Amino acid sequence: MNNIMNLLKKYFGKIIISSGILFIATFGLTACQSETDGGPLGPTNLTNSSANITVSPATLSLAKLGTQTFTAIGGSGTFTWSVDNQTLGAIVADTGVFTAGNSNGSVTVTATDFNGATGTATVTVTDKSLTLTPSALSIGKQGAQDFTLTGGTEPIFFSVDNATLGSFGATTGNTAAFTAGISIGTATVTATDADGDTVTGTVTIVSNPVTVTPASVTFTTAGDAQEFTATSPVVGVTFSFALSGQSNSYAGTTITTSANTGTATVTGTTLPTALEGTQTLTLTVTDSNGDTGVAQITVNQ
Repeated sequence: MNNIMNLLKKYFGKIIISSGILFIATFGLTACQSETDGGPLGPTNLTNSSANITVSPATLSLAKLGTQTFTAIGGSGTFTWSVDNQTLGAIVADTGVFTAGNSNGSVTVTATDFNGATGTATVTVTDKSLTLTPSALSIGKQGAQDFTLTGGTEPIFFSVDNATLGSFGATTGNTAAFTAGISIGTATVTATDADGDTVTGTVTIVSNPVTVTPASVTFTTAGDAQEFTATSPVVGVTFSFALSGQSNSYAGTTITTSANTGTATVTGTTLPTALEGTQTLTLTVTDSNGDTGVAQITVNQ
């Protein structure tokens, strides 16, 4: 009898245990049949989300060829970086170091985590900040001045909007020499770098001073004479001299010039009469660029 009971317990217990396992498995399969759970292999409606990934900086204005390192927080695992327009910039996939290109516009930077979730940032690529030195210049006719561009990408091209007022010579590095013409006026100077970025300045061409030495003289005796010398900051100009201001028919003063030497001698051959009165004469010197200077001659009675 005892042997029969032992056999029943042994086999009946196995049936109960097997039934329990079958119940648990069946319940688990039934519980995972809804759309939100996705069946026994887990949910099927999970989607990648960027809500939990934050990219810093989120927005950025960066000059052409500038660099910026982006960082991201949230998500899972490491990030892979990319951009949507490689004309505007490139980014190192595993470090987030972005380098702007040489075109203007906006580009999206994306950080993607191990699970495919993403976060984004926006970069606006702008022109570089260029500096032209000097930015404004006043220079005499036929004068010369170097202009220099800083902040640009070589080669640099310099131009002027009015060739009558001057021109640029060859560019050396980021510098070019401007030479003024023989007309007065104001022109715009433009420097353009290899990326097409520009900066402008102004140059004003003015008359050169013609200096006459001495500036004044007084004749008190008939036959008094004085040599005058004209100078200009422009090398190679020539000068002409003219005497004016005689009044009341006085004609006792003469002028003798030395051709192309910049000198002239004024002689008070005779003094004015009481009727003619003291004479105040003007010696005007004009150089070959049309610039002038004057000296004063007083001839007493």
